[in-house]
Amino acid sequence: MKDNIRVLIFKENGWWVAQCLEYSIAAQTKNIEDIKYEFERMFLGTILMAQELKIDSFKDNSPAPDKYHKLFNDKDNPYKIEIQSINNFPITQILYRFTDNDPN
Repeated sequence: MKDNIRVLIFKENGWWVAQCLEYSIAAQTKNIEDIKYEFERMFLGTILMAQELKIDSFKDNSPAPDKYHKLFNDKDNPYKIEIQSINNFPITQILYRFTDNDPN
């Protein structure tokens, strides 16, 4: 598992979506205030389920499609970046990038 992960946050069809770039893990919610919590819940849930089943949760989990990486790295995207440090978690940081652009 990587020490740091990047997450693109965008709105799609009335839903806020948090798409991890390093792994194909995403979460969605109607409220932007809840999106980071929902993503962290999904990410941690993936890890805990894998531990329970005694499997590597990320071994066969491929990165997100290229369109999300392009949006995350778009230098013309004026939206904020937030870094969340994580304690007692298998990763060090989650880097969130908010965008108003639709990846589709």
